[in-house]
Formats: sequence, structure tokens, C-alpha cells
Amino acid sequence: MNTSSKRTRTAVGVLVLASWLVAPGEQLRAQAKRSDKRVEAKSSKQSARDAATERALLQQTEKVEMAHLKELEKLATWAASNGLKAEGEKVLETIRGIDPKYPRLTRLKSTVEKTRDPKDETQSPDLRAMFARKLETVGDQNAKRLFDLATACMKLGLFTRAFDLVNKVIEADPDHKRARDILGYVLDPASKKWIRKWEALTARKNFLTEEGWIKKEDKQKWDQGLREYQGKWVSREEEERIRKRNTYNMFSVESEHFRVETNLGRKQGWEYAELLEDFYAEFFRFYLGFFDQAAGANLLFVSARNKKKHLVKVFPTREDYLTFVKAEKNNLKLAVESAGFYASPERCSYFYYADRAETLFTLYHEVTHQLFAETKPGQQGSKGNNWVVEGIASYMETWEKVDGKWKPGHKIASERLQNARQFLAANPNWSLSSFLAVDNEEFHKDGRGLNYALSAALCHFLMHAQGELYREPFIQFISAYYEGKVVEDSLGRFIPVEGGGSASGVISTLETQFKQYMAQLGDSAPGEPSNLKAEESEQ
Repeated sequence: MNTSSKRTRTAVGVLVLASWLVAPGEQLRAQAKRSDKRVEAKSSKQSARDAATERALLQQTEKVEMAHLKELEKLATWAASNGLKAEGEKVLETIRGIDPKYPRLTRLKSTVEKTRDPKDETQSPDLRAMFARKLETVGDQNAKRLFDLATACMKLGLFTRAFDLVNKVIEADPDHKRARDILGYVLDPASKKWIRKWEALTARKNFLTEEGWIKKEDKQKWDQGLREYQGKWVSREEEERIRKRNTYNMFSVESEHFRVETNLGRKQGWEYAELLEDFYAEFFRFYLGFFDQAAGANLLFVSARNKKKHLVKVFPTREDYLTFVKAEKNNLKLAVESAGFYASPERCSYFYYADRAETLFTLYHEVTHQLFAETKPGQQGSKGNNWVVEGIASYMETWEKVDGKWKPGHKIASERLQNARQFLAANPNWSLSSFLAVDNEEFHKDGRGLNYALSAALCHFLMHAQGELYREPFIQFISAYYEGKVVEDSLGRFIPVEGGGSASGVISTLETQFKQYMAQLGDSAPGEPSNLKAEESEQ
């Protein structure tokens, strides 16, 4: 990386970091204009990443984790030596969750299992109270180290790594005010719980039901079983009869960032809205580097003031969806071959309910098109690399939530990835440079299904290979594509392969690594639902 590039990135990182940690509101918007010119200068230079610095930060992350594990080990040993077997086992479980291969885990387990009851049982309450204080101290110390590391990552422009660390700060210290503020939460004085800032603002004039937010002034009528329809109050049953009979009188619910319209029911619409909000939060943490820093901060932290919602329409059945697409889009091919699509003219994603897994595949795919298009409108002008638009949307189908946590790229058994893996194994002469040059028309011809699969696989590789070293520069590559700044060999100029070299040389190295990566990807799991139906966005 040249010195000016590093200076620019660091300066902007410090500027916006200060905004987030001090006042992510009016001050941020005022600074956004001042940082625009710096951001533009940065975007052309940032393709050359300091890979050595990233590796150093990864090593520092490992050191922070190891320091925490050693503190937990000491605490478990203390608990065992004081007769607190249950507490020692609790710490052991925490260590396993962080690193199941922790070198001293077996010996520590043996120590805890041999715990003897305290000689004086009357001391147990005091010992347990002392254990609780020690555990809190360990959590606080870990939270401080993690927050300092997050700050270092942010200064270097490693946005998503920084946000991953801020989330870990919350896990270590749930009441860490600065971390909570960064993630958009405030403490609700009534419930003493952390809630979204938008929820706190909305609750002032509305009350929450299982069917979404309702105006407080309408509560009495709502409790009587009445619902508003075109300015009149009718019975709940009458409203359902009207709204479920066709696609032009749908139920409508609004969340922080979405408006969901559906014939399924208001309750079901609210469930989709909540699901979309959950997806939205993780999406922008993961893709923060897609935006300039000020715009990304605005989307994450002051989005409660954004007036324009992302529109999503959910049809109850495939038949309802087909009827709508044929009538409104006059596109039989789109109707028959898709389970959903994003229409940029209407700024709306359309899909129908199938089984839950199939529906989520389609939702993640189409809403990805929508969020990229509507939060940073693209410009014409990029050359080649048409695989990026559908590839990144198809890659999102591999995201999965496991035990309450998002796992990007987790579904390696997805049909698209496995199709790509089988194709590459059978076609060793496949050329990455030729694939990057495929134009939009050719991409969507007869080999469209394979092109989708290869694109999804290539995105998975660039997001997760090499210890995720390529992820941030690849996200910046996607951003440049949407800005119309990409040419045929740009991928080779953005991705920092070891040894560097010319753009064509980098692409050749990436091709070799990609084929090796796919060859090692796991086999398809039995019963894996198909995810080949989500189709291209309508331009």
C-alpha cells in the first residue's frame, strides 16, 4: 500500500470513528459532507490493501482471545479449589464455546471434576458472591481489550471486523454503553432493557401488538376488535375478508426499515418485517465497506430518521404470484421461472410463500438486490464482471442463523455451491479470466443456472478463503462495480494475493486458489432444499 492511501484511509477512519463513539447523529451528518471529497480520493487508492497489517490484527485478535481464555482458566481453577463445582463447570462450558480445542481444557476438566465440597458450608454464599465478582471482572477486562481492538480495526478501515468485535464486546459486557450506542441501542428506563433507538422513538406515539405497531390513539377501537380500512373502522373479520381476496388491498405493516404488504395477514406481515430487520442489521454490518464511511454510519445509526422504507410484497401462494406477474409485468417467462424478483422501477421485492427454507432463500437473494440498489444507487459504466450482481445475491442464500447467531456462508451444502464444485472438478480447464469477461446477455442465456452457481461459489471463495483476508477488498470491489468504476481486470487490482504482481497474474493465482477451495468444500447434505429459483433483478 502506498503511504498516501494509508494516510487517507486512517484519517477518514478516525473521523468517522469519533462520530460513532461521541455523537452518531447530527454531528455525523454534518461531517458527512466534509468527508465526501476525502472518501472519493480514498476509493481510487484503496485497492492496494496492507495485507501484512491485516494479518497482524488477526494475530492480535488471537492474543486477545488467548488472554481471555487464560483468565477463565484461572477462574475455573479458583472455583474448584474453593469447592464451587457448578461454577467451575460453568466456566468450562464458556471456554469450550470459545475454543473447544483449548490446549489445557482436558487437564482443567479433570481439576473441576475432582472438586471437593468446602469444609465450612457457611462460607459458600460468600464464595459464590466472590466468584460472581471475579467473573464480572474477567468479562469487563475482555470487553475493554475487544473494544480497543475494534477501535484499531476501524482506524484501518476494517469495518466488518470492527463490528464483529463490537458485538463480542456486548457478549462480554452486556451493559457496555459505548458498544451499545454504536450498535444503535438505548436503555429503556421502564423495562431496564436495551432496545433499538427506533423502537424507543416509535413507542412514544404507538403501542406494540403481535400485528405490529399501532397508534396509541386507536388502542380503544383496536381492543374492541375493530380495524381501519380506507378511513373507516370495520370488524377484524371484515377487514380480513377484504384484504385476502385480491392483491390490491393487502395488509401493510411497517418496521424500522421495511414496509411489508401481504395477503397472508397482518400478523404474518409483521413476522416477515421482524425477520427482515434481523437480516438488515447483519447485512449492513457485513457490507459496511460497500459504502463510504459516513453513508454507512448513517444507515446503521441514524436510520430511524430515514423516511423511505424498503417495500416487500409477499404473496400467499405461487398461483397468486403467477397471476400478479403475468398481469402486472406481462412477463410469462419471469413468472414461470422464478420464485421472486426485485423490480428497480418500483423499488420493490416480490416473492411468494413456499416452505420456510425455500422462502428464506428467495428473500435473502432478492432483498440483497434491493438493499444494494436502494442504499447506493448504481451507475452505468462498469465493464465485464457481470457475475457480481447475481453472484453476491446467490451467495447470500448460504447465510444461516444457528443458535441465534448469523453464520455467513454457513450452508456450504447449498445446491449452487455443490453444482459449481462438481462442474469445476469435471472441467479443469475452466478459465476465471474468461468468466469475468462474460457480458450480461450471455450470462443469462442457456447456461444461466451454471453461471449463477459459479458466481455464488466465487463470491463464497472471496468472502471466506485465506482466513477471510480477501473479504474487505472484495466488498470494495463490489462497491466500485455499482459505481461504474470496474473494468475487466479490476478484480486483479483489488484482491491482495501474496506476492502481488500484475492484475492478470493475480487473477491467475485467484483461479488456482478458487479451484483448490472448491475441491475441498464439503459434500451436499441429504435433504438439502433447492435454492435455484431466486432469479435476477428486473432492470
